[in-house]
Amino acid sequence: MWQASQAMFDALLLVGLLVMPVGVILFGLAMRQDPDFGKIAGNVSVALGVVGLAAAMVMLVDPLSPVAALGVFALLGFYLIAGWKTYTSPQPPSRRQKPDPLLPCGLWTTR
Repeated sequence: MWQASQAMFDALLLVGLLVMPVGVILFGLAMRQDPDFGKIAGNVSVALGVVGLAAAMVMLVDPLSPVAALGVFALLGFYLIAGWKTYTSPQPPSRRQKPDPLLPCGLWTTR
């Protein structure tokens, strides 16, 4: 019974370490086009995704390799970069405007 539990854990870990770097690479490419994120953050995200994907490939060849930790740290680095850039990005224009006092409940207008 413990083999089934270990197999499920290994499968989830492997899929997480293989699929997530591909998503990070694609998200990094999308970040390069957005002026709020910028090209530097996009390029760093693509590089971290490539590092994570390379670590996952090494883990496929040698499952006991400590390189898998490199992939996890690359994903954590991406989360920190994307989170910080999202947190510090300016608010959308609709949030910077004042509510119209004539509209019910203080609805936002585009005036």
